Amino acid sequence: MLDDIIRTSIEINADPATIYSILTDLSLYNEWNPHMFEARGDIVVGQKIWIRVKVMDVQPTVIVADTDKQLTWSNILFGLPGLANGDHSFVITTLEYEDEDQASQEERSQGGGKETRTRRVLKSRLDNFETFWGVAVPALRLFGALDGFIADFEGVNEALKKRAERVYE
Repeated sequence: MLDDIIRTSIEINADPATIYSILTDLSLYNEWNPHMFEARGDIVVGQKIWIRVKVMDVQPTVIVADTDKQLTWSNILFGLPGLANGDHSFVITTLEYEDEDQASQEERSQGGGKETRTRRVLKSRLDNFETFWGVAVPALRLFGALDGFIADFEGVNEALKKRAERVYE
C-alpha cells in the first residue's frame, strides 16, 4: 500500500504527564490548538472522537491511548476505506531528568536505611506525525494536498509547548 509520513518534533520543558493531559483534554482544544479548533469525545481505545480542523470535521477512532506516552487516532478520509486514510500520532519521550531525594532522614532510618530517590522530568520531546496511506495518497501528494500539514503540525507543537510550559512552571 502506498503511504506518506509527515513528521514534526519539538522539545518541551515539561513532563510527559503534563503534555499528555493537555493532548487528551479535547474540550480545551479551542483554547490553544491552532489547527484543531474544536474537539470532543473520550480518549478511549476503540471510541470515535470528533475534531473540527481547518477544512473539515473528522471523526477518527482512538487506536492508542498509552498514558503519558502516546495518543494515536485513525481516520478514513473521504469516507472510503483504503482510498486515503490517516493515522495521527503524538508520541512523548522523556529527554532529561533531575534526581530528587524525597525521603527524610527519619523515613530512611525506618525503612532499613534505604534511600528513596525519585526522578523529576525536566524536558520531553513530542513527535507529532501523521501516516497517510491508501491508493489516493500519491495523487494527494502530487497535487499538494498534504503540503500544509507540516506548518499546521508545527503550529500545534508551538502552541502545545507554550501551554505545557506555562502549566508546568
